[in-house]
Amino acid sequence: MEEKPTTPPGESYYEQRIFRAKGHKHERERPAFLANIEAKMKEMPKLIEEWRKERAKLRYKTPLQKLLEVKANKR
Repeated sequence: MEEKPTTPPGESYYEQRIFRAKGHKHERERPAFLANIEAKMKEMPKLIEEWRKERAKLRYKTPLQKLLEVKANKR
């Protein structure tokens, strides 16, 4: 009886099918998705600071705004 010749990895029919398998879309795109999240998280402290400044501007009124508001309420 003769022995079967050994095939290098990736050349058997089974291994070719596994390596050629397409996989699920979410599995293929996961590395790019995680890299995008990481990049966005690095920008978050700056965005949070900008948002807080904008909210602070809305919270406080200048003296001129207060004066105009008082005059508008008297009419």
